[in-house]
Amino acid sequence: MRTLLAAFLLMLNVAAHAGEASKTITISDAWVRASLGKVSTTAAYVKIENHGTKEDKLLSVSTPAAAMASVHNSVTNDAGVVQMLPVMALSVKPGETVALTPGGLHIMVMNVKEPLKAGATVPLTLKFEQAGEITVEAEVRGLDGKPLKR
Repeated sequence: MRTLLAAFLLMLNVAAHAGEASKTITISDAWVRASLGKVSTTAAYVKIENHGTKEDKLLSVSTPAAAMASVHNSVTNDAGVVQMLPVMALSVKPGETVALTPGGLHIMVMNVKEPLKAGATVPLTLKFEQAGEITVEAEVRGLDGKPLKR
């Protein structure tokens, strides 16, 4: 009986701490640019806030709407050419907000399975080193990136 009680208390403790970890990171302003014709690549953007006391890292992103999604950064080299470089782990320090925006850090959404049309929503799952997986619904916006008026 003691072993059963100890196991139950351990499970409660693990569940409680898992919930706390996911509350330290919040995701807001999630949106995806509508896909253009038969082009199978687009981009998604989010705002990540770390409310915790420890650094966390975004390790990966996935969505059922595409075969692959990953974080990239647009940078201009010395020759003035813009390159998109993959980001293996995106650090978010305590108290910091990291905005993934057009022209900078963003989520490349590759091999979209069906065209993404403005007004729809797409689930994005962001996997963090500490907070674990957080899934948000991202609004699909037109090519101008502006939210649809409802």
